[in-house]
Amino acid sequence: MIERRRVAVRGVVQGVGFRPFVTRLARAMDLVGFVQNLSGEVVVEIEGESQRLDHFLTRVQCDAPRGSDVTDIDQCQVPRRKSSGFEILASEEQRFPQLATSVDLAPCGDCLRELNDPHNRRYQYPFICCAQCGPRFTIIANSPYDRENTAMRTFALCESCRAEFDSDTDRRFHAEGICCPDCGPRLAFHRADGSYSQSSQALDEALSLLANGGILALKGIGGYQLLVAADNQQAVERLRRRKHRPAKPLAVMFLNSNDVSRYASVNADEKQALESLAAPIVLLRATGDSLAGSVACGSPWLGAMLPASPLHFLLAQKRCAPTVVTSGNLHGEPMFTDDSEALEGLADIADGFLVHNRDIFNLADDSVVRIASHRLQILRLARGYAPTMLALSGRDEESGLTAGSAILATGGHLKQSPALWVQDRVLCWPQVGDQGTLAAQNAMLSGFRSITRCLGVKAKFLATDMHPDYAPGMWARKDGRPVIAVQHHHAHVAACMAEHGIKSALGIAWDGTGLGADGSLWGSEFLQVTASGYRRLAGLRPFPLPGGDAASRDGRRVLAGLCAEAGLALPDTDKQLCAYARLARSSTSSPLSSSMGRLFDGVAALSGLCQQSQFEAQAAMAVEYAAMAAFAESQGDGVINPYDFSFDGEQLDWRPTLAQMLAEKEQPGRIAARFHATLVAMVLAVVGRSQMHTVALCGGCFQNKLLLESCERALVDAGHRVIFPQRVPPGDGGLALGQAWVAAMTLENVGTRQQEGPCA
Repeated sequence: MIERRRVAVRGVVQGVGFRPFVTRLARAMDLVGFVQNLSGEVVVEIEGESQRLDHFLTRVQCDAPRGSDVTDIDQCQVPRRKSSGFEILASEEQRFPQLATSVDLAPCGDCLRELNDPHNRRYQYPFICCAQCGPRFTIIANSPYDRENTAMRTFALCESCRAEFDSDTDRRFHAEGICCPDCGPRLAFHRADGSYSQSSQALDEALSLLANGGILALKGIGGYQLLVAADNQQAVERLRRRKHRPAKPLAVMFLNSNDVSRYASVNADEKQALESLAAPIVLLRATGDSLAGSVACGSPWLGAMLPASPLHFLLAQKRCAPTVVTSGNLHGEPMFTDDSEALEGLADIADGFLVHNRDIFNLADDSVVRIASHRLQILRLARGYAPTMLALSGRDEESGLTAGSAILATGGHLKQSPALWVQDRVLCWPQVGDQGTLAAQNAMLSGFRSITRCLGVKAKFLATDMHPDYAPGMWARKDGRPVIAVQHHHAHVAACMAEHGIKSALGIAWDGTGLGADGSLWGSEFLQVTASGYRRLAGLRPFPLPGGDAASRDGRRVLAGLCAEAGLALPDTDKQLCAYARLARSSTSSPLSSSMGRLFDGVAALSGLCQQSQFEAQAAMAVEYAAMAAFAESQGDGVINPYDFSFDGEQLDWRPTLAQMLAEKEQPGRIAARFHATLVAMVLAVVGRSQMHTVALCGGCFQNKLLLESCERALVDAGHRVIFPQRVPPGDGGLALGQAWVAAMTLENVGTRQQEGPCA
């Protein structure tokens, strides 16, 4: 029986060669009809024998192009038409909230082979791409994803590229980013004296600069980056001085995973992450000291990445040596994306600039991931993984809110990243960054505009953190739209639940700080969370923070506050430490906190592992690293026992723990290991009383791989189901998803049904 069906394919299906794939498949199966991009989805009208149509749809889902993600296929029968073939129709304007394009994709194997083929017309061309790879999100200005809506619109196709674009047998069939040396972007190298050179000479000059220990500013996929030879200690130190980044580990780019394995251990899961088209920074266990010592600054982890673009690949291939790659920005500000601003802003850091004439429309830093419990976990949601659309799970589908109730979630003050809820879906945007500068706040506002433009809606409601001094919340409260304030740790747990489709859970949200419902500083929360709200079950006994926010950078302040609260003598008579202890007795200058992150800082100071932090979480990382080493050394010596603590059903009292730590203050590794064991014991103590089956581990402290896996193992052994954030970061970079989930639950619970028109 011959019939015609209209099929809507949803998910990540634009910008990944989906229409060419469908066209080739339909023509190979002698089916007629058309395919087009429509409203962020791919629509197919297909006509033929019914059994063959069923087989076609199976192939569409099972054989979809790499980089796509088919989440839903709807079909219905429509009247037959007179059709003589199968064609690609022009895209139509977006009318419904769907993600219009895919993420940026690293060069595929076919393009890399052409890049290295002297007989290919794109030999050594740094902008080679096809329907399966290349920039997408960072070059799109408007939807749908067609060439005229991207940064490629200024590059008219030459005859050869046009022929490939129009041929359904070519792998560049309808590849919107298609180009070649005759019609595409070109390189230029800008020297410190203001002169410049172009094309192949530009690449050679950049390579020469790196070989001689210089700092190169590179116009990357989603913004400018700074590159330096990773095996040149003086060059790396010079980069750190100029960028004001004295201690935070730097990422390193390698040509391939075999090269990575010379410097770090790489298991099968990590290799898969490295070689994925997302090309993220993957955290690996370092195995040697062949790189400059100041690359990792004592960290046992190496942030390794493979080339994210053909230009990166050429640099890595011709250098034949590892290269540091870090964000091209000023301290506390977002990456530069504009050429003139970068040339001026990075002039005091870079010794030369390798640029090109393709615009960057959307900022996207490098993503950071790791493998935890054999699962990929995103620590920074950015290039290659974002933007991403998630179903807002855990809601009653039959009572969903309308599109008019769209919610813009602003995220947190640190690692700010927005999200937009509309029609039971949440669009998560790439991380913008900390909001301590005017430039960062302008980038935040640009992100708000871009995310709403992407889905073509204007949010009716704003969801934000309840802290009055966080920049996203300050903007939201001045905006004029209704604001839903969400408690910080409630949002952490809700984000994890939304990702995993859980309606209720015991959430353990541990981090540096977050304003609590009682006005104090929380950060060690055990929360029972459901769609109707949350109940705080337990947390650490509060302790004073001498100097308030200053304690987040000075662990000695925290240690003094802990000793004062516990009534214990200070570990030494240092004048500054004594002054902090006196300050701890002032309620106005020393707010109370129950922060697990600050407890880590105090332990780091007590053990001498880190007195003052030069970047966020440095002290906590030092404690983790020392514990890892101690556990490794004790493998054959038995179990490391936890310290004593008490739990009265509401507060975990750390005072016995501190007293025992002070007695072992000359053994930093032992303190760090026993402290981790104590935290696991605390988790079991609280969860055991709650009798809840599902436990969510979230918050910035669970970026600690040792802590995460130890807690998970203990909870699973005790019969619990454990979930943790994977597709969004466990820290503040994932807050917006949780804010959106909580706000949607809130609006649904009060029966809100409001409508709105399209975005102006």
